[in-house]
Amino acid sequence: MLIEWEFRHERAKVWAAVWDADQWPLGVSGFSPVAGTAFVGGPFPTMGTDYVGNLECEVTELVPVEMIAIDVVAPRISGPASTWQFRSEMFDRDDGGTRAVTAVHGADPASRDERIALGIFTSIASWIYGHASYDLDHPAPRLPGRLSRGAKQRGRCPKPADHDDGENDCEETT
Repeated sequence: MLIEWEFRHERAKVWAAVWDADQWPLGVSGFSPVAGTAFVGGPFPTMGTDYVGNLECEVTELVPVEMIAIDVVAPRISGPASTWQFRSEMFDRDDGGTRAVTAVHGADPASRDERIALGIFTSIASWIYGHASYDLDHPAPRLPGRLSRGAKQRGRCPKPADHDDGENDCEETT
């Protein structure tokens, strides 16, 4: 399986947008784009297959802002788990943009269940690339100043018109 995406933005910005796990549609716990990081993804939605539970993952190779390899283990109800490697690379384009390529290695094309799972992964990767591209093309406006953690948690953010000094007036909590 191979997924390719073209971005109009420089590689460092694309890398940061794509590898922000808080933006992914699949729940992930413990991910960081750092070699050796083990994390959990899921639950893995694969109706019609014998896959069950969460994905056990590990970042096995990393060249920051260029390449990341992630080993993924998908447990099954019966039989051995499936193991794949997702390898994503980013390349500079002549126009200042970025080309991203994700390949999945280790899949068994003869396995109906693996074909279904890879179809889901293709959809997820395309969603991540598409949303990263949209977010880079349409950056969200930022409020002036810094917000305290407590203000963010309570949703008590000052209106921009209330500020002329660049600082926030949110109530500080600990």
